Amino acid sequence: MYMAAASVVILIIAGWLAWQWREPAAEWSIVRAKSGSRSSVTLPDGTEVTLNAGSELSYPTDFGKGRRRYN
Repeated sequence: MYMAAASVVILIIAGWLAWQWREPAAEWSIVRAKSGSRSSVTLPDGTEVTLNAGSELSYPTDFGKGRRRYN
């Protein structure tokens, strides 16, 4: 009985620690091209992007800083 209770407590603590150490949610930048026009934007890593009319591009504000990580 004590082993089962200890196992549950360990699982709860491990879950709580994993929750506390998770990465913070990324903040996003959004670029929109107005209807009837094109828009050019340079991303923080130097990539040039052209948006067609009415399109949208979103990217993390820390894009191009350090290591890239794809979700």
